[in-house]
Amino acid sequence: MKNFLNIVFNIVFIVSILVIFAVSPALAEEVDENLEIDTSIKIGVDSHMPPYSYINDNGILKGFYIDLIHAISIERGIDIEIMPMSMYETRRELGKANLDLIIGSDHGVIYDNYVLSDTIIDSAEVIFVRIDNKYIIEPEDLKLVKVSIQKGSSNNKYLRFIDVNRMNYVDNQQQGILQIMNGNAGAFIGDKLTGLYTIQKWKQDDFIKVIGGDEEVSGYQFISGDENSKHIKIMNAGLRAITLDGAYDKIYKKWFGETVETDFRLDKRVMDALKMGALIISLAFAIIIYWNYQLKRQVEKRTLEISQKSLELENSNKFRKDVLDNVLAGIIALDTDGFITLLNRRMEDVLDGVGEAKIGQKIQNTVISGIYVENDFQKVFKEGMSFRNRELEIRVQDRKITFLHHIYPLVESNGNIKGSIISIRDISANKKLAEELKRQDRLNSFGLMAAGFAHEIRNPLTTIKTFTDIMPRKIGEERFKEKFLEIVPKEINRLNNMIQEILEFSKIKVTAGREIRLRLLIEESIRLLEDSIVAKEIKAINEIPYEITAYGNEERIEQVIINLLMNSIDAVGENGTIKIGGNNEGDMAVVRISDDGDGMSDEVMEHIFDPFYSVKAKGTGLGLFVSYQIVNESNGKIYFESEYGKGTVAVLSLPRQEIKGGRYE
Repeated sequence: MKNFLNIVFNIVFIVSILVIFAVSPALAEEVDENLEIDTSIKIGVDSHMPPYSYINDNGILKGFYIDLIHAISIERGIDIEIMPMSMYETRRELGKANLDLIIGSDHGVIYDNYVLSDTIIDSAEVIFVRIDNKYIIEPEDLKLVKVSIQKGSSNNKYLRFIDVNRMNYVDNQQQGILQIMNGNAGAFIGDKLTGLYTIQKWKQDDFIKVIGGDEEVSGYQFISGDENSKHIKIMNAGLRAITLDGAYDKIYKKWFGETVETDFRLDKRVMDALKMGALIISLAFAIIIYWNYQLKRQVEKRTLEISQKSLELENSNKFRKDVLDNVLAGIIALDTDGFITLLNRRMEDVLDGVGEAKIGQKIQNTVISGIYVENDFQKVFKEGMSFRNRELEIRVQDRKITFLHHIYPLVESNGNIKGSIISIRDISANKKLAEELKRQDRLNSFGLMAAGFAHEIRNPLTTIKTFTDIMPRKIGEERFKEKFLEIVPKEINRLNNMIQEILEFSKIKVTAGREIRLRLLIEESIRLLEDSIVAKEIKAINEIPYEITAYGNEERIEQVIINLLMNSIDAVGENGTIKIGGNNEGDMAVVRISDDGDGMSDEVMEHIFDPFYSVKAKGTGLGLFVSYQIVNESNGKIYFESEYGKGTVAVLSLPRQEIKGGRYE
C-alpha cells in the first residue's frame, strides 16, 4: 500500500512539473503584455460591414467587432475610442498615424512595417453575381465582365483575374451589391457574411448568388502601423482573456449563432496541459468546481457590464440623435474633403421642395453648394475660422428662398480639426417681414417728420406773416425796419436749414460702399470741427486703433460721426474732454465717442432720435434722426449710454465687411 502511494505521489509530482512547464510560457507572455497606456486607443472600423461593424437605421454603431472591443476594454481596464469610417479611410488614417489600430484582413497581402494581432475571426472573400448568370463559374471568368471591388480591399487572389480596365471601386459592400442589382457590374468581390447579410436584408435571395469562397478563407486581425506596437500586445492579451472567461463565445453566438473554434496559442497550451494533468484535475475536483463557480459569476458579471454599457451607449447615441433631429436649425457635418457625414431630420424640412443632400454626397454637388466656397475650406480646416450669420439666396422656379447659415470647425479633443458643422435656417419669411417692417418704419418716420415739419415751419412763417401784415402801416418807422431786417432773415435761414435737413433725409439710401479706415475718418472729422474745438479749448483724444476698419459709404458715415462729435462739443464745457475709442466685436466694428458733459435725462434719451426733437436753443432736431436712418441703411446700429450729470457715450456699430442680402445679428 505504501509503495502504491509513493508511485501515485511520483506521478502527481511529474505531471505537476509538466503542467508548470507547459503553462509558464503562456503566463509569461501574458505578464509581458500587461502594459499600460496614457491615452485612449483609437480603433478605426468599417461603418458599412454588417454584421461585423455597421451603423443601423437608428444611427447607432453596432456589430460583432463593437461588442468584442467593448469586452476587451472592460477586461483590460483601458479606454478605447471607436472611429467609424469607410474601409479605405481606415487604411489612410492609419498611414497618417491618426489611428492606433484598424481591423482588417490580410487576404494573402504582406503588410510592410505593419503588425497584425492574433486572428479575431475567420471569413471568406467570395464572388457575388446575378442568379441567372451562367458564364461566371470560377475566378478566371471575371475577365469577361465589369467587376466592383470595395476601396481599401487588398485581395490579390482575385485581382490577378480581373481586367483593370473593367475594375470599378465602391465605398462599401452595399454599393457593390447594388451595382449588381442595377446592372452596372457583372460581379462584386466582397466578404461572404457581409454580402449575405445585405442580400437577406434587401430580400434579394432569389436574385443574387455566391460563387466560391470556402478555399479563400482568411483571418481578420487588429492592424497597427507601429513595428513595436504595444497596442497589438494589449489587444492580444485582451482576446486571450475574454476567450478564457467565455465572453468571446457569448459575443460570437449573439451575432453568428454558433460556437466558434479559436486558434489562439494560449488555448492550445492550456488544453494540452489539462490533458497531461488529468490526474491532478481528478484529485483537485472539488477545487476546480469552486473555481468554475467563481469564474461563472465573473463571466456573468462582466457580460452584464458589457450589456449595460452597450445599452447606455445605444441610449446615449439615440438621445443625441433625437436632440439633433429636433433642434430648430438644419445641421450638416462635413469631413475635411467636403463629404457630408451627418445631417439631421430638420435639414430635410429646410430643403423640402428645394432639393436634397445625402450622407456621402459632396457639398459642392448639392443645391446648397453656395454655402462653401473654396477659400472657406482653407480658412475653416487649416485656420479654424468660423463664419456666422451668412445668407444664401436660391431661386427655385418663380420664388426666391433665403437661408441663414453658420459654419464652425469640428475640433477633436486633441485639437485636430476633423471637419466642419453647418447650421441652416430658412429665413425667407423673416426677410419678407423685416423688409415690410423696414418700409413701415420709413413711412412712420416720414409721417412723424411731416408732422414735426408742419409744426416747426409754422413758427417762422407766423413771424414773417406778422411783419408782412403790419408792413403797410410801419414801413416808414426806422425801428420797424431794424426789427424787420434782424428777425425776418433769421427766420428765413431757419426755414432754409430745415428744408436742407429734409433734403438730406430724402437722400439717405446708402448704396456704394468700400473699406473705411475709421481712425483716419475720425481724424478728418476732428479737423473739420477744429474751430469749434479750439474755441472751447476742448481736448479731443482719438484712441481708436489704426487697424479697425468698417464697410460702408464713407461720405455718409463721416456725416454721422461729425454729427455725433458736434453734439459732444455742444455738451461739454470749457476745457472739456472728448475721447474716441473703438474695437472689433465679432463681425462689427464699434466706435465709442464719450464726453464729460452733463449727460442726458431718461426723458431726453427716450426721444433722442425723434425728428424735430432738440434740447438745443437753435437746433432743428433732425441731425440724430438723419444719422439713425443712415446707420440703419448701412446695416449698423447707433445708440447712447448716458446718465444725467455723468456724461454721455455715443456708440456706433458698423459691419466690418460687405453684407449681401441681409445684416449681421
